[in-house]
Amino acid sequence: MSTLSFTSFIAGNLKDLFDQKFLQYKASLESMQTIAPQQISQQLEGTVDNFFKQIEASIKSVEAQVTERIHASKNLAELEEILSKSENTFGYSDEKVYDKARVEIDEFVKQGQYSSVVGKKEVYEGLIKTMMQQNISMN
Repeated sequence: MSTLSFTSFIAGNLKDLFDQKFLQYKASLESMQTIAPQQISQQLEGTVDNFFKQIEASIKSVEAQVTERIHASKNLAELEEILSKSENTFGYSDEKVYDKARVEIDEFVKQGQYSSVVGKKEVYEGLIKTMMQQNISMN
């Protein structure tokens, strides 16, 4: 009979353990059901949103650093200096002046008015000098 009481004791303990674990399992299932898919969706959306906000912040930071380096660069300073020095020396208006002078000289020469060319020699030499300086500046 001792075998029977020992067997019933083991069976009772096993049943109690099984019942306990089964109740824990059911409780876990019920808690899973209380987590609505909408909550999971919101959590994922929040995680993704935070991820992209961090990326955006990183991009803005890098962009600010690059902009700062550009503004502080030696090449930009040199370019600004060249442009400020030559602000009024480059452009299509100069080309029109040079072209007008070229046509004028051509007409004087065609008509045999060489003294008119010589009379405006200083003007033409000034334009030639300006064109040469501009060519040097542009190269």
